[in-house]
Amino acid sequence: MATRATSLDGTGGRPLTGRTVLLCFIGFFGVVFTANFFLVRAAVTSFGGVETESSHWPAITASLARHWPAPTLSGSSVTSSRRSVG
Repeated sequence: MATRATSLDGTGGRPLTGRTVLLCFIGFFGVVFTANFFLVRAAVTSFGGVETESSHWPAITASLARHWPAPTLSGSSVTSSRRSVG
C-alpha cells in the first residue's frame, strides 16, 4: 500500500512508493561511492612512493647542534599531575 506524501497546504502530493525510496537510496550511495573513487584515485596517483627512515631526524640533529635539552617524561608538569589514591 502506497502512502501519500502531503504538501504543506494539505492538498496531497505524489505517492511515496518503495520504488522512489529505492531510487533515492541507490542515488545517494552512488554519489558517495563515485566521490570516494575519484578521491582515492587522486591520492594514489599523486603519491610518489618516497619514504624516509625518520622524518624527525633533521629536527633532532638541529636541536642537538644547538645544545637544546632533550624532552623527558620526568619533567615537573608530568610528575605534578599524578596523584596517589588512598
